[in-house]
Amino acid sequence: MEHCLYPHIYTPASARDLPVVFHIHGDFFSYGSVNLDEAKYLIDCDVVYVSVNYRLGVLGFLSSRDHVVPGNMGLKDQSMALRWVRDNIRDCGGDPGRVTLTGVDAGGASVHLQMLSPMSRGLFRHGMEVADVVKCMKTLPAEKVAYAQAFYQLEIENFNCAI
Repeated sequence: MEHCLYPHIYTPASARDLPVVFHIHGDFFSYGSVNLDEAKYLIDCDVVYVSVNYRLGVLGFLSSRDHVVPGNMGLKDQSMALRWVRDNIRDCGGDPGRVTLTGVDAGGASVHLQMLSPMSRGLFRHGMEVADVVKCMKTLPAEKVAYAQAFYQLEIENFNCAI
């Protein structure tokens, strides 16, 4: 089981009802993690900075094309983290009504997808994406989809292991 949903929160010492910057890291939905260096540029700007990791690669985006492994778990992780922010960020000095999503590369594509997702409706006010979203969201070639499906079947049949 993946345990990746730990919020990284940076806030000024006297924070109270500050706007929230929720940053989604990029790196092609395959690798990467929270880059804590990004927070240092915003922490002096009277904002609460939040970033989370989310499932990547096959753990985040493999789909069995049925209800068993529906896919896009990485995007669902992001939406769950946004719900956590809505419910808890006031305790960290943030205003849950003033959340802005930011992201670069795949993080920017994530911002774009969260803006379109009914699961994330009402969880943030603004989104700023820095990405060639079309490039980040291109569909996989058929051979890669077939490879992912074969990987899934191997896991299920040979290891008796549901992902």
